[in-house]
Amino acid sequence: MPELVMDKIIEFSDFKAVLTLRQVSRDLRNFIDDLKDSKLPDSEFSTIEMGKDDISIRLTFQYPDYSQHQFVYSEIENSRSFNGKTTNLEDEYIVDVAIRDLEHILKFQKSTLRWTYFDIVDPNLQVKLSNMLTKLNRKIKTEILDIKSGSLSGFMSILPFADPETLESLKLFSLNEDVRIEMDEVVKTEQWRNAESIYCNFYALNMKIEDIYHFSTVFMKMRHISARDLDILKKVPNTKIEL
Repeated sequence: MPELVMDKIIEFSDFKAVLTLRQVSRDLRNFIDDLKDSKLPDSEFSTIEMGKDDISIRLTFQYPDYSQHQFVYSEIENSRSFNGKTTNLEDEYIVDVAIRDLEHILKFQKSTLRWTYFDIVDPNLQVKLSNMLTKLNRKIKTEILDIKSGSLSGFMSILPFADPETLESLKLFSLNEDVRIEMDEVVKTEQWRNAESIYCNFYALNMKIEDIYHFSTVFMKMRHISARDLDILKKVPNTKIEL
């Protein structure tokens, strides 16, 4: 089919139609993936969620009306399922395919997301996701960013790629709530400084009280807090803090 005709088809298609076209054949997928972002429709998602367990990766996209699309990548079957269609990935690795799909789908996202969640406890997924976001060279516009990891490197592999101008709430989770994570690198980011609320379910180390009093809401574990710090917090207006 001539490229001009395909351009017109894409121009008058919504995100779901383009995504379905992308699954039809390798040629169509390559054509769509090579298009400039300006030619792609806005997906208009409200949330994006990526998680991995022992046997699969799930990539879920939800609209404001709570309808959703989901990719499921099976490690056992080495396959990808979407909209009732299952594709054998042959010699491709599911992490590589999932990351590539997310990369192309992020190109469709032009409006600001309400919520974005990444479960990157798996170190391989963490590295490949960070490399993809570096290559993509664009910020994720989201109001709420949740990152589930177990290390500073995990949080920092995602955090710098969130748009600090849209970020309102930052939530950092660890599987082990008793783990201690040094936060000195995190608190220097624009994303930390611009967010309005912070939630951490682990012990945050190497932080000054001045690093958190700009937040309107704080939930955080700290090993100790000095009388001086408590006095500073009492003087911060309109801030809800739970330590």
